[in-house]
Amino acid sequence: MDAIRQRLAKILMLAKRGVGGEKKNAENILRRELQKYGLTIDDIDSPHTFSKPVWREYRYKTVEESRLLMQCLSSIVNLKKINVYKRRKKRELLLELSTLDHMELESMFVYYRRLYAHEKDVLFKAFMQKHALYPRDSEDDGQEMSREEIRQLVDVMNSLKQSNYVSTRRQLEAKKC
Repeated sequence: MDAIRQRLAKILMLAKRGVGGEKKNAENILRRELQKYGLTIDDIDSPHTFSKPVWREYRYKTVEESRLLMQCLSSIVNLKKINVYKRRKKRELLLELSTLDHMELESMFVYYRRLYAHEKDVLFKAFMQKHALYPRDSEDDGQEMSREEIRQLVDVMNSLKQSNYVSTRRQLEAKKC
């Protein structure tokens, strides 16, 4: 985590000593990073600031995101040693974290939320294909897939259970015969 503080210090130095567009760009990046982590320029030089626990809000949209957030948190800190308050109506967690833990949680949650959304989409497509839950008479939807995407879809399909579902229509037709 010391690397994050060093990175912010380098950006600060560039914002102070840079020239023209380089300086402006560094100032913008620094402002954005400081705002993201709830820091000030003075905090960059103070290692104490990075270890002091502060209450922070973490918003989520779904129950799955809440669970993902807690899993990310548990991989960073010992949950028995952290204060957690859940506001269900606002869909947010209040956590008492150090700045370093906050930065790690923030970046980890953003990364894994995107990855989870992608993986969930792949699972949905594989599930639909495996169980033939698509219109029988429709033409190709025009979505091109790469070989890697097809391989991934087939791998996921193969890992799913085979359904024993028999449609009511087929059952009725079988009884008529």
